[in-house]
Amino acid sequence: MQKIKFAIFLFIISGLFYGCKFGQPINPNALTESLTVENEEVGWKIEVPKGWEVANEDEGLAYLKKEIQRIDKRLNHEPNTDELIHLLKITRNETNTLAISAKPVYEEVLGEWELNNEIARKFLIAAYRFGDDTLANVSEPTTVNINGLDFITYSISYSKQGSDTVTKQNVYSAFYNGYDLSASITYLEDEMKDEMLAIWNSSQFEIRDIPDSIKAHNAEMESRYELYIINADKARDEVKYAEAMYWYEKAYDLNPLIDYALHQFATINVEMEEADYEILDNMKLYDRVINKANSLFNSLDYEAALEYYERATKMLPAEAYPKEKIKTIKQLLK
Repeated sequence: MQKIKFAIFLFIISGLFYGCKFGQPINPNALTESLTVENEEVGWKIEVPKGWEVANEDEGLAYLKKEIQRIDKRLNHEPNTDELIHLLKITRNETNTLAISAKPVYEEVLGEWELNNEIARKFLIAAYRFGDDTLANVSEPTTVNINGLDFITYSISYSKQGSDTVTKQNVYSAFYNGYDLSASITYLEDEMKDEMLAIWNSSQFEIRDIPDSIKAHNAEMESRYELYIINADKARDEVKYAEAMYWYEKAYDLNPLIDYALHQFATINVEMEEADYEILDNMKLYDRVINKANSLFNSLDYEAALEYYERATKMLPAEAYPKEKIKTIKQLLK
């Protein structure tokens, strides 16, 4: 199975575990006028109103990497932050943060980004369950459209046992222009959430055409998946279970979002278990068919013998003896 890429996910949840500080409201470097932030590489732009502190690129990237390293200790996972792009981190009163980042994604299997996104959410749920001192809730994912771009979004609430302070977070993620574009809104009060949500919703996206090389890559994977399924179905129809399972496994690894191959794999396992109970009866029947074929062959009734040898081959395809007799008879009948 393919590797799971958690870097963006870890950046998102790091604010919950470590990024929130509950001190006095402090905004010493707040903007005195609105600011436009843009990244042409990603194709993204946003308007930040005055009153918010904006981290510069070096500070923002250092923050992301530091928090990812910290979260790694909790989740026992080593993410790769080499290509992580800091887009924006704004704060107010230290407890309210909007953070946006991107990372290039090259899908090595069909639907890889979507699969990783859902696995990351479930990974987060599991991480909370191992935290004895935490109470948390992670919502089911939904889809929201922001200025023409669909995002997968879900919410998180988090608190330490015995504390009345509940940290909340809204998470957004989209596969966009070859990037995993992610945003998190971390807050204590709904009023601040609404203000940060309005800023996030001001994002503008330059949605570009998919490059021909990526289209060709995806088409090749889809074609390969279809071939694997054809090979697997054919092998199963011929009761070649081991071969069928091999192709179904390759098909599922290439396109894990479609569960047909996985279902067929499981069904074959059941059929093989049932076949174990029938194998002795099968062998007895095979012996009777071979004895009949041999008798007809010895009586020089080659055409009738051929029919029985062919029947035996279908019963036990791996047996060489009836195949050899079939070749002999065909030579005699020429």
